[in-house]
Amino acid sequence: MKKLILLLPALLLFGCTEVDRDELMKNRAEVKPVKPIEVNFERLEKQKSELIELFSTVYVAPDYTFSKDPFTSVVDIYRQTQAEEEATLNPMLVHKLDEFKLVGILTGDIGNIAVLAVGDDSFYLKTGDVFSASRSTIIFIGQDFIKIRDNSKDIFGNTKTEIKDIKLDYLKDDSSKEKTS
Repeated sequence: MKKLILLLPALLLFGCTEVDRDELMKNRAEVKPVKPIEVNFERLEKQKSELIELFSTVYVAPDYTFSKDPFTSVVDIYRQTQAEEEATLNPMLVHKLDEFKLVGILTGDIGNIAVLAVGDDSFYLKTGDVFSASRSTIIFIGQDFIKIRDNSKDIFGNTKTEIKDIKLDYLKDDSSKEKTS
């Protein structure tokens, strides 16, 4: 308790005296010499011109020119694209399915090969090959016929798939003779 009595007046004596804080702070802070800032005015001018160019509000109207006539018939466009496609394609893909005739079937170690003819042209096709303008695919090659998947399209682009058999050409002639006699 004696210590507390002595400590209290000492605290009042030192705590109530006013201290000049500005003078105290000046003594603590050391003044360091500062380098002057170097400004590159050429660079600032260049940046200024770039910013003006970037944020300029010059409006350029888009060019609205139409590439095709809106009154052109869809059927005419379809026919035109078909004609252009036929001119540049493989000769097997140009002719219609009805024009192809099965003139022979070759058998061997690798399987059967169908010999199809259109006019004077002959084509040797295996199972899975695509031919004709309608992109028909050979599914099976038998001894005297081939089975095909015919993909026909209408003018609207809808695809219709049919499985058809094509018999050897000489068998068709024999069957037609039998029917007529």
